[in-house]
Amino acid sequence: MANRILIINNDNSQELPLSVMDRFQQVMLVVGKGQNNLPIEIVSQLLLAQAQHKVQIELMAITNTSKPVFDLHFAMQLGRLLERNPDSQFTILSSDTTFDSLIVTCKEQGMKINRVEALQRLSAVQPGQEETAAAAVVADTEEEIGLALETPA
Repeated sequence: MANRILIINNDNSQELPLSVMDRFQQVMLVVGKGQNNLPIEIVSQLLLAQAQHKVQIELMAITNTSKPVFDLHFAMQLGRLLERNPDSQFTILSSDTTFDSLIVTCKEQGMKINRVEALQRLSAVQPGQEETAAAAVVADTEEEIGLALETPA
């Protein structure tokens, strides 16, 4: 099974269902310069996921606060991450559609990456059945849950 990495855009903090956190081996929380406080809900859920599911938690610090420069730095960091982990599956948790064209380009080059706006739908899919169940949920599930990233052989 491929390593699954969840990247959380802190600007879109939301509840992280613990029932799906075991699907990820690594969680990266993107924080920008000037973000001195993290929502207590996110911190407590990440710590619980780390304790219960052995999820590796990291902060991805981006030092510029202006939106265009932040986006460029995020894209650069994402590229480095993809290069270092070519066999991993990436899910970006964000309501920001800015990177959708970059994600499409990455997919066209064979990288396994999706953006999702919510993780709640993952709780309906049983662990280990992502590829088969993803096709049965709804037509646009791939974009919503970020799972069916590989075409079965």
